[in-house]
Amino acid sequence: MALETVVPYTTQAAVERYYSIRGATLQTDDLLGSNLTDFWIEILAYASDIINTYLSRYHSDADLATSRWVNMRTTIIACYVISQRRGNPHLFQTAFDEVIEELKLINEFRPVPRLPISADFSPVMSNIIVDDRFGIKKLRVHTVISTGGATTTKQDMSFLLNFLWL
Repeated sequence: MALETVVPYTTQAAVERYYSIRGATLQTDDLLGSNLTDFWIEILAYASDIINTYLSRYHSDADLATSRWVNMRTTIIACYVISQRRGNPHLFQTAFDEVIEELKLINEFRPVPRLPISADFSPVMSNIIVDDRFGIKKLRVHTVISTGGATTTKQDMSFLLNFLWL
């Protein structure tokens, strides 16, 4: 069984600073030793996974981990989750709802402030030709005069000689 590795986008210290050290301590005062350590690992991983749900499609984990914008949103999510533990989700409900709305907007491709995009969004132009040499799938992409995109596509390629398109 492979171990799951999660890059947390916030820290316990950041959550305690946002929640208040006393408030975070009161939420976890019944946990001791390894239970407390495991609790913090689970909370930070859960908050990071919520961020990944919305942002990991276009951004790398390394970029997300170093973004202050992402760190703050992950901290708010972690505080909300911790506040649910003792039945006080209203403490961070408004902030949590705002973060989720922001993440939904970004998922519809509004850029994250100061964060590079790791996906290729270069323009692509596929020139289609009808290749009668094939009985089925006659429409083919002429690779010589097409631009952009990945070199391995799901389109049927035509490998005609370069001068035949003139």
